[in-house]
Amino acid sequence: MNYCPKCGNDKIKEVGGIEIAYELSVFTGKMLKKEKEGSTLWWKYVCKCGYESSVHAD
Repeated sequence: MNYCPKCGNDKIKEVGGIEIAYELSVFTGKMLKKEKEGSTLWWKYVCKCGYESSVHAD
C-alpha cells in the first residue's frame, strides 16, 4: 500500500507484531538473551486521519 485510501496521504505507517525468542532467568527475572530479529506475526497500515486497514497475518 503506497497511500491512504481514505485521504490520499502517502505517509502511512505499517504497524505489526513480531515473535522474538528470548531467555529469562526465573530466579532473578532478568533477561539473559534476546534475539535481534524475529518472525512477523501480523501487520496493518494506519494513517493519521484515523484509517486502519484490516489486520494481515503471515
